[in-house]
Amino acid sequence: MNLSYTKSTRNETLNTIAKTCRKLQRLDISYCENISGMGIAQLGEGVCANSLISLNCSGSNVSTNGDGGVYVFQLISKGCPNIETLQFNNSKNILPRSLANSMKRPRNLMDRTITAMTLTKLKTADFGELDD
Repeated sequence: MNLSYTKSTRNETLNTIAKTCRKLQRLDISYCENISGMGIAQLGEGVCANSLISLNCSGSNVSTNGDGGVYVFQLISKGCPNIETLQFNNSKNILPRSLANSMKRPRNLMDRTITAMTLTKLKTADFGELDD
């Protein structure tokens, strides 16, 4: 589902998607200026979490209450067992340390490539230390 650059996409939209789209595999919410980390986090708790393999949040505000994205990364890494691609290019208020601390063991990702805050097919492994 591609909702990129849509002004009408809000946290309520993500809540509806999380609760109803059981077979959703790909979601692109890049550059949707009216969503926040709380909306993105709902995807990791909804019925879509099991089937989600690709999530593009580029250009979004991933932080919740100034945490640098910790809450979002924790829910996505725990709730989405089949996730292969997470994109956070040009995301706002994201701290690399929060990524390392919240996703130390992403059991489902397949290699260890982190480029421009895009995670692609990471393998279950400890990321170790990332500098801010």
